[in-house]
Amino acid sequence: MDINPEIINFYVIMLTICSIASSLLTEAIKVTCKNAGKQWSSNLIALIDAVIVGGGVPIVVYIYNNIPFNAKNILTIVCLVILTWIGSTIGFDKVKQMILQIKGKEKEEDK
Repeated sequence: MDINPEIINFYVIMLTICSIASSLLTEAIKVTCKNAGKQWSSNLIALIDAVIVGGGVPIVVYIYNNIPFNAKNILTIVCLVILTWIGSTIGFDKVKQMILQIKGKEKEEDK
């Protein structure tokens, strides 16, 4: 199997754009919620943003460039969503904190 370096560059650029956009969107939503005086879970906000941004950007790019939606391309979209979510959080401690929040074992302590 021959891997084209241009394809790798394409996905790395998409990952970078998606991670930056998702991080900025997460921070904007956190600031908006804080100003409105509402409670939020920044990790869940980051996950929702990653699904929207990390899934939306490659879908738009695929449609714009007439790239077919086959199993391999759909798998890369799913991987891009996961990597965007990880990239938009601060690291392993935030991922671990989110898993505990979903299980209900830890409360959000963002300030």
